[in-house]
Amino acid sequence: MKKFVFNREKLSYDEQKVPFWAILGKAAVYVVLSVGIAILYYAVFSVFFSNGKEKKLQQENEYLEVEVQAMEEKLALVDDVVKSLDARDKSIYRQIFNSDPPKLMGDVSVADSLPDSEILYSSDEFELIKQTGI
Repeated sequence: MKKFVFNREKLSYDEQKVPFWAILGKAAVYVVLSVGIAILYYAVFSVFFSNGKEKKLQQENEYLEVEVQAMEEKLALVDDVVKSLDARDKSIYRQIFNSDPPKLMGDVSVADSLPDSEILYSSDEFELIKQTGI
């Protein structure tokens, strides 16, 4: 690349060569600034505007929260039914055999009979998880 500089003594323009590294440096600065501005625009845009995919994910999360609450209510209901059946079973055992039933499992709970992978979180644990964003 050529650069011309005005010479006042000769009243003419003299050719001045620009080094390759100066051109490369200017190009690198231009690219770095362009990428920085693009990242800044993206960050600002993503904070103030959400796309359709993000809206769908937010709606899905809200739906799943409602579903988890409904499942917790159903689990509590089933747990109450199991405890009621256990109490009836013990009562029938006492009436028939005139003694207390053997303690094989202790207190029965639906959550105790589920594998660890299927246990739902309690509402306190769920709120904590929701707050931490895990």
